Amino acid sequence: MTVELPETNVATDEKVKSAPAPPDQARADQIAEDVYCPACAYNLRTLTSNHCPECGLDIAFIRSAESHLPWMHRDKVGPVRAYLMTVWMVVFRTKHFCLEMSRPVDEVEARRFRRVTITLAFAPFLLFTLVLRFLRPDAFDAFVGFGGYTFAVAAHAAILAAILTVTVVPYYVIRHPDIALDRQRRAAALTLYCPAPLSLTGVAGALAIAGIACANVRNRDWDLALYTAAVGVFLILAAVTIFDVQRVIRWMLGGARRSWPIILRLYCFGGFAAFLCLVGFPAAVAFVMIVVHSLS
Repeated sequence: MTVELPETNVATDEKVKSAPAPPDQARADQIAEDVYCPACAYNLRTLTSNHCPECGLDIAFIRSAESHLPWMHRDKVGPVRAYLMTVWMVVFRTKHFCLEMSRPVDEVEARRFRRVTITLAFAPFLLFTLVLRFLRPDAFDAFVGFGGYTFAVAAHAAILAAILTVTVVPYYVIRHPDIALDRQRRAAALTLYCPAPLSLTGVAGALAIAGIACANVRNRDWDLALYTAAVGVFLILAAVTIFDVQRVIRWMLGGARRSWPIILRLYCFGGFAAFLCLVGFPAAVAFVMIVVHSLS
C-alpha cells in the first residue's frame, strides 16, 4: 500500500519560514547578565522577551547590562564632561539614576567618583582659609589665636573627616534581610554617587569669599548676607544628597513604608559620625593642647 504525501510548494514554505515574526511576538536576545526588573526586582537573566514575566513591565529600556552612568564612559566623552553629566544625572534625573540598580554597578568606579567629589567638596574650605589669611589678616589671626595653628589644622581635618565619614555611612546601613544580596550591593554602590551635589560646594565657597571681600571694604550688611547665603547653599546641597540616598533606599525596597527603618539608621549613624568628627575630634585636640600647655 502506497501512502501519497501531499504536494508542497518549496518556494512558498521557504518564504513562510523566512517571514519575520510580528513585532509583539519577536524574540529578543537572551539577557546574559543579572539584570533586575526595576518594578518588582525579578531577575531577568536568560529572558528573551521584552516584558517582565512577574509584573508585565516593559523592560526593553533595561535589557542591556551596560551602565548608563556617564562616569563609566569618560574615556569617550572626557573625564570632566563625564563627571558633570553624572552630577546632573544624580541631582536632576534621580529616577534614571536609580534605574542603574537594575544593572551591574562597578563599585571601584563608584569609589573613584566619590573621591573626586570629596576633593571638590573640601577644597573650598581650604581656599576660604587662604583668602581669609590675605584679605582679612585680623580675622585670621583671631581664628588662629583661638587655639593656635595646631587647632586650625585640626578644625580642617575634622571637616574632611566629617565629609569622608558621612558620605560612606549609607554604604554600610543600606541592608535589608528580605532583599537579594546582589541588589543590596548595587544599591550600596550607587550611594557612593549620591554625594555628587557636594561637588557644588564651590558655589558656597564663592559666596563666603565674596563676604570676606565685602567685609574688607566695611560693607557689613552684604557681609552677613553673603555668609548666610553660603551656609544656606551648603545646607541645600547636603539636603539634596540625603534626598538622593533616600531615593536609592526606597527604590531598592520598592516602597517608602519599608524604607523608614533604614533611613532612621542612616540619620542616627550619620548624625553621630558628624558630631564625633566636627565636635568630638576638635574638643579632644583642644583638651590635649590645654593639658600640654599646663604642663609646659
